[in-house]
Amino acid sequence: EGSTPGGSGLERSRMYDDFFMATSMSYKSGSERALESDLNPPWWVLRPSSSKRLAWDVCGMLLIGYDLLTIPVQLAFQPATTWFFETMFWLALVFWIADLVLTFATGFYSKGAEVLNPRRIACHYLRTWLTFDLLV
Repeated sequence: EGSTPGGSGLERSRMYDDFFMATSMSYKSGSERALESDLNPPWWVLRPSSSKRLAWDVCGMLLIGYDLLTIPVQLAFQPATTWFFETMFWLALVFWIADLVLTFATGFYSKGAEVLNPRRIACHYLRTWLTFDLLV
């Protein structure tokens, strides 16, 4: 039939193309893989400018405002503990612990570019704000 071993030249070319496409994907550099994950982040990574993150940050600001008002009053006058103060104490504690975890899942901006790679997010947080967050 006049066929060459391994199929026609076009079939061999497609086979080689498929092979090289598959193998080249496994040899991407770290920065190429990081860029890829920034374009298609996992479902649990929050964009730093998302409305969900904004709402969370507003809640944090309200809790900071509450603490700015009540901590000096509690230290100076030592009012009786009420269910409201007790509830607010536990609410704030749970909120700030959840904020630590959530920050590991929130992207950041680097040189104007949004970074959504989970590994880069974790490394950035470990190098920047984690120590401060743990001390406070």
